[in-house]
Amino acid sequence: MWKTGKALYYFAAVAALAFFAFGGRGDLLGWLNALPRSDCGANVGWVSPADLVSAVVCNKEANPTVTLHTDKSGLPTVWVIYSLEPWSLSASHAHGAFDGHLRALVPAIFQHFPQFLKIDVVGTAVFTDLRGNSGSMYAVHAVFTRANAQSIHWDKIEISNVAILADSYWSRPGF
Repeated sequence: MWKTGKALYYFAAVAALAFFAFGGRGDLLGWLNALPRSDCGANVGWVSPADLVSAVVCNKEANPTVTLHTDKSGLPTVWVIYSLEPWSLSASHAHGAFDGHLRALVPAIFQHFPQFLKIDVVGTAVFTDLRGNSGSMYAVHAVFTRANAQSIHWDKIEISNVAILADSYWSRPGF
């Protein structure tokens, strides 16, 4: 009984420490993934949006692709598509990582590349259908326009509010 009580005491102490260290937000994984990392090139000048995305996502397994084009309404747009598999311990971890990446990507792209007026970011994941066929499909999709992004104080928002602040935010049902 004494060993079990002691273990529970230590577990509670570590849990309380983590809770207070991260402000009780429960977004530790997303917060960690949103931090710039010097080993990924986050502290150097970016030549293209693709360089910036690689620096923020900072995971080769995510295989980020960046496409530059003009959308239907004529807005110069950056499309970012990457895999959420490296952060897919659970759907909530993947959502936290995606929202953390959005919080870092959106203001950085608009700040460093003023020619773009819209950003579409897509996170993909592997899903299995009823017949057992697996494939990579869109899991989460967010759209931000420059006007909306400039009205947000990115350093002061909670990661969990990114979905609410987006011009458009879609998540696959069940993900």
